[in-house]
Amino acid sequence: MARLSQAALEAYDAGLSLPDARQRLIASEGNPETSDAQTNIPFILLALLYGKNDLEKTILAALSCGYDTDTTGASAGALIGQICGAQGIAQPLKDKIGDELVMGIAYRREEMTLSALARDTARMGARLAKEGGSGVEITGLPAGIAFAKAVHPKTARLSVEYEGLPAAAPGDTVGVTLHVEGPGLRNASLDIQTPTGWSASPTGLTVDQRHRSVRFHLTAASGVEEWPMQNLFTAELVSDSLGKPLDFTFGVMGAGLWQFLGVYFDTLPAKGVSVHPDKIFRQHFVSLERLYIPEPEVDVDSLYRAWSKKLGRDAVIPSYESEIDLTRLIGLKGAYCAYLARTVICPEKRLAYLVIGNTDSYRLYLNSERVADVDECVAWSPFNNVHRVELEEGPNQLLLKLLKRTDSQRFTLGFRERKENDAGQNTNDWMVDLVDRVPW
Repeated sequence: MARLSQAALEAYDAGLSLPDARQRLIASEGNPETSDAQTNIPFILLALLYGKNDLEKTILAALSCGYDTDTTGASAGALIGQICGAQGIAQPLKDKIGDELVMGIAYRREEMTLSALARDTARMGARLAKEGGSGVEITGLPAGIAFAKAVHPKTARLSVEYEGLPAAAPGDTVGVTLHVEGPGLRNASLDIQTPTGWSASPTGLTVDQRHRSVRFHLTAASGVEEWPMQNLFTAELVSDSLGKPLDFTFGVMGAGLWQFLGVYFDTLPAKGVSVHPDKIFRQHFVSLERLYIPEPEVDVDSLYRAWSKKLGRDAVIPSYESEIDLTRLIGLKGAYCAYLARTVICPEKRLAYLVIGNTDSYRLYLNSERVADVDECVAWSPFNNVHRVELEEGPNQLLLKLLKRTDSQRFTLGFRERKENDAGQNTNDWMVDLVDRVPW
């Protein structure tokens, strides 16, 4: 994002036209995912540069760059609107827009008008300039812009810094550093309350004016039977100067646990498939249609135990950030078909979206019913495919058949909420209350 943003500035300074500047960004490091911020934020910069401080020209410049146009047009328009002010908006546009504040999410303000939102934004800006220590002074504030009351009292505050991903599988350790900010502390101690199946070390540490950052190790037990997606920790700061303890909650995502049921390939191409004779001695061959194990009625636990014995380790692939990385367990070169299974426990019967990013073909079963049969080789995007499913209350078993036919492969799977007659998966939240059955 930083490199493409710099490239946007350089393209403008070099006198390129807007189409040529856009072409430079796409050719340099473009992304096929149209909603990816790495491309769209530089497009917003191009719109601001080529819009010449004109609201309509700026929005049209953003739209003409393509990709995520509702976002880039809105973002560029919001920024140039703040720069130019209401007086900089042409009257015909004002007449079309009006003053009603229309929200695309389930949220309401006391005054649903654009002018009230602008007023409150200006109030916050004035307060930040006055009390934030930035050295910025805002002059010429309208008479109606009174300073907003302070939202937070000036007291101690806790924040967390993660070392690496805030995600873990059973047996993993996540390092975090807790920072204490605010006024003087007297007789202060800091501790962490952990969810079931976790431990934190050290415990009961003392903090003072000089030592305000404390490093903890959060360790997940390996001998658990269930593994939640959501693991919440509470840091508690106790000090004579606070009056009452100060709590701060933060989380670690539980990685999905996929049982590996084996890797398979054909030494010869399927009948009827034409292959140059030389390639037969240098390639593996796979097919989505070929049943390498009984689908979908397979004895998951028996196959898992058999492959654990073959590999000399637990045949489990933890799915950090929803990604199934087969190279965590196997290093087979060439084309192959891998089978994986996962048991997910849902608190109640529920509609859901399975949101999949893939680079190669896959077949997916939920509770022995086929929900996806995708035969393609594509560039990875987190929303390449979306499948509507219904999760049962209690255990739900996923069986995944995954092909790899090139040098690399990428596959992600996430669960998203689904409501009756909703506008699609992108309008809903990710599920965080599911629980994985621990295979071992």
